[in-house]
Amino acid sequence: MPDGLIVTTGSGRLVQAQTDPFRYFEEPVSRRLRLRVRWTAVKDAASVAALTGASSDLVWLQDRRADLRDTAELIDALRNQFPRAPIVLLDCNGGTYARRFHLLDSLDLYVKGQYLRDLDLYDRPYRDGRIFADHLIADWGLTHDFIGSTPLPRAQRHKLAPGWNLGTAVELHDHLARSSEPIAHASRGIDVMCRVRVHSQAHRDWLTRHRAEAVARVASLAASCKVVASSEPVTRDRFFAELADSRLCVSPFGWSEVCWRDFEAVLCGALLLKPSMEHAITQPDIYRPWATYVPVRWDFADLEEKIDHCLSHPDETEAIAKQALVEYRRYFDEALFVDQVSDILQRLGLSA
Repeated sequence: MPDGLIVTTGSGRLVQAQTDPFRYFEEPVSRRLRLRVRWTAVKDAASVAALTGASSDLVWLQDRRADLRDTAELIDALRNQFPRAPIVLLDCNGGTYARRFHLLDSLDLYVKGQYLRDLDLYDRPYRDGRIFADHLIADWGLTHDFIGSTPLPRAQRHKLAPGWNLGTAVELHDHLARSSEPIAHASRGIDVMCRVRVHSQAHRDWLTRHRAEAVARVASLAASCKVVASSEPVTRDRFFAELADSRLCVSPFGWSEVCWRDFEAVLCGALLLKPSMEHAITQPDIYRPWATYVPVRWDFADLEEKIDHCLSHPDETEAIAKQALVEYRRYFDEALFVDQVSDILQRLGLSA
């Protein structure tokens, strides 16, 4: 049975979400793939030497530290410690953006939870490292010179493998497992909800405006429908109560495209309206236009039009919301995560 070692340098919800499915899918991963997975935490490259006596047929690496030189040193240390084991980088930074493609030379595989559907788009540099940020900066005439992305070398494209997004977090998985069917839209008291944090960072004014734009546009509809539009934080209980009572949920981008709110909306049976995700590949995939969510423009210029359509077509709206929940459940019911890991093992020549 192949032995896989997950090496992580940090913690947090995003890091945890990426390893959670190895735990709750432990039995099928072991039975179907004949793979045993262990975890260990290291501080830096120097601490890898302390893993004496450990052996592994495969090393999965998570490293969210900002200085990419630290990550390169850690990969070298792991290569020396486990010379026969393939090294797979689990990119837990989310988003289609890429700051780490220059590490591909020293990796066997790069597992990325979200990446651009058209890999040719990675040939271009993007301000703040994000394709949607670059678009918004240009569209709104903002000043922003920091690039922050590295190109994907064409000779290394074969090392890019589809991973899984934060929708696999155990808190969402458990919520889905214990939840009953959401209440019917006709019984809900809120038409549109948009409760999001608005990040005020001068060097990311595009993000501040993007999220503030969503809140403002929803708030402007208060005269014609019942809305919750606010950047004020509330308790999680109140947030979920509002969401469960909402027909529509507007979820802007954050640091990456996929947000916790996307899956929380689906779990609560609200229809997700979100900036278009057609540029991205990700799993679990709740981003099928007009099938599991309603796409809007990245600058929200058509948001009011889409909201009006959805509220004017309640049967269609509720059907899309229900289908999103079906697709989300399917990822777990059919153990699609195990299929993804199987594909990774096959690409590394480690399949049972």
